[in-house]
Amino acid sequence: MGIISETGEFYFNINMSNSLAKINIIPFKTLYEQIFTNNLNVSTWKKVSVLNICANIFLFIPFGFFIHVMCKNSINTKQVIIISLITTLIIEVIQYIIGRSADIDDIILNTIGVLSGYLTTKYYIKK
Repeated sequence: MGIISETGEFYFNINMSNSLAKINIIPFKTLYEQIFTNNLNVSTWKKVSVLNICANIFLFIPFGFFIHVMCKNSINTKQVIIISLITTLIIEVIQYIIGRSADIDDIILNTIGVLSGYLTTKYYIKK
């Protein structure tokens, strides 16, 4: 699943070859490109970019909630960050193996989502 950058159309494709897959290991490179550059081929590039960034964060907030509910007070924030980094790294590796691109920025955004869900839940349960 992704967005074709030339047309802005959504697609879902599982390709077991790595000919189309790319790896970005430079932190914030994709985020910078999505926020500060324009794709002249897609009139809604900014909307698509914001959707991608928000989805990477918001889709992982429930994971942070469940970590807190399952572990209660036996886990600290540093451990939550490590768990979310490892989990999202595994997801990105699987994406690359099945022929999709892997991006360090996705790992960063997903971790922000997990941490947001965890801290929000921790704050509201204490109250």
